[in-house]
Amino acid sequence: MMKALDKRGYILGLIVISIIMLAGAIYAVQIPRKQEIEGKWVSHTREVLAALDTLSKHMTEAETGERGYVLTGDASFLAPYLDAITFIDADVARIETLITDNPVQQARAPSLREDVKNKLDHLREVVDLRQHDGFDAAAKSIATGRGRDLMSSIHRKIEEMRHEEEALLNIRVEKWSSAAALTRMVVLSIGGMVYLLACIIYFNLYQEAKRRQQLAEAEARANAIQRAEAERLANIVTIQREIAAHNMDLAAAMNIISRETQKLTHASGAIVEMLDGDDIVYRAGSGAAAAHVGVRIKAQGSLSGLCMRENHVLRCVDSETDDRVDREACRRVGLRSMVVVPLRHHGKSVGVLKVLSPHTNAFADEAVATLELMAGVLSASISDAITADAIRGANQQLTIANESLVLQKMELESANKLLEGLATTDGLTGLKNHRTFQEQLALEFQRATRHKKPFSLIILDVDYFKKYNDTFGHPAGDAVLKKIGAMLATAARSTDCVARYGGEEFALLLPETDADGAMVIAERVRAAIASAEWEQREITVSVGVSSFAGQKDASELLNAADKALYVSKTNGRNRVSAAARDGIAA
Repeated sequence: MMKALDKRGYILGLIVISIIMLAGAIYAVQIPRKQEIEGKWVSHTREVLAALDTLSKHMTEAETGERGYVLTGDASFLAPYLDAITFIDADVARIETLITDNPVQQARAPSLREDVKNKLDHLREVVDLRQHDGFDAAAKSIATGRGRDLMSSIHRKIEEMRHEEEALLNIRVEKWSSAAALTRMVVLSIGGMVYLLACIIYFNLYQEAKRRQQLAEAEARANAIQRAEAERLANIVTIQREIAAHNMDLAAAMNIISRETQKLTHASGAIVEMLDGDDIVYRAGSGAAAAHVGVRIKAQGSLSGLCMRENHVLRCVDSETDDRVDREACRRVGLRSMVVVPLRHHGKSVGVLKVLSPHTNAFADEAVATLELMAGVLSASISDAITADAIRGANQQLTIANESLVLQKMELESANKLLEGLATTDGLTGLKNHRTFQEQLALEFQRATRHKKPFSLIILDVDYFKKYNDTFGHPAGDAVLKKIGAMLATAARSTDCVARYGGEEFALLLPETDADGAMVIAERVRAAIASAEWEQREITVSVGVSSFAGQKDASELLNAADKALYVSKTNGRNRVSAAARDGIAA
């Protein structure tokens, strides 16, 4: 027997050595070529990412220049606008050229080109209106929100394409790295041949040990299944005893059965449905079905109605292909597969117990058996607790209660939406309030930190505003604040956040805007307010600017802007000061 074993081991060893040597020869030829190809793909993907960033930059520069010209009328702002739009068509064409190898990106490109064209048309329209019809006509065009929506759509699509390319980059870098790993694997495989030959002798012994282990694992699984079955039956008995011991009413029994049935069958929801005339009413539910208690569906044309008519268990593997179900009702509840078991009173079906799942074919035979046992428990409660007249009365009371709950839920949702608006908006100016500003500041700071993108903050304060209020009254002061808020909202880009920081202070968050760009915007806003027509007297503002430069948290950026604002005030007001990393520069 040992001789036969040695012979088999020798032959197997020769086969393994031959395979490893052949694989080593193949890999030695293919690996360098594979590394070169994958390296080119990595470089190509980085080119696509760079082209997307360039398009995003030029779009932002074009919008910034257009807004500067609209607000001030200064033709010098048209220079960056014109420079940017001359590159944009070439940027889009370069992206389309680079993504010819990617069908997913090619499908996105036409929509991106269309949005870019529409956005450039809108920019030209606003500039023409400002040139020929004045600020109010241009501001009215901006206020329609069309340009903001187009810009948001462009940034979103660029971000989607960037995510696609970043995913490809990760895959291609991984492939590039795998070639080197493959080389190491070949070397290790050849070095392991000697070790493999030594292991051949014990191969048969290992196989026998493995077989015994598999038998032991199979026995353990069988024992686990038996224990789970015993536990399931014990749980059902416990539920039955609990209902009987506490003499529960039918509604309480329904709630317990639906809740425990969902747990035992691992369903996303469980429903107790009762027949009410020609309708079926959801009387109790748990999980995903809880929100639909009180819903009525027609018995005719539904799987539950068919279950009651035929008085036996029915299964639906996929509600989208099963003609027995009420497909619209299934979609409202959010189910794709279900099992329905009749609830019987004196042998006649009066309702059903149903479990549901958003996945197709979600319930095994064990779940069906559990559902039948739970339906038996609930059927006993129905037979013991109520007569046919009592069932109808209880159904009417539950319907009224459920309709009241639905109405209360709708009123609560409406109130919550109103409170949400009040909680995020300043009541006087309609701008974002202080709390929303703080949340958006933290979000933009995290984004700038994560993606290494420029980000700036502007804080401005109305000069001598207390004196203005004391002289002309608070209503006049409120009118000034509202007008300044409207001017800031008009000057802001679609990606900016404008907020009333507190009292006579306002703040602007400028994503993807560096220190130079922020200073241009701040000076433009200051000049526009100073030159505007005011009812009582001239209004000016002092402005502080800070930009992201590796600060640890958003509070440092905010403190820097406050200090810059203080410098503007102490140096005579009606001016802009910027915060640098090492100090304040006016």
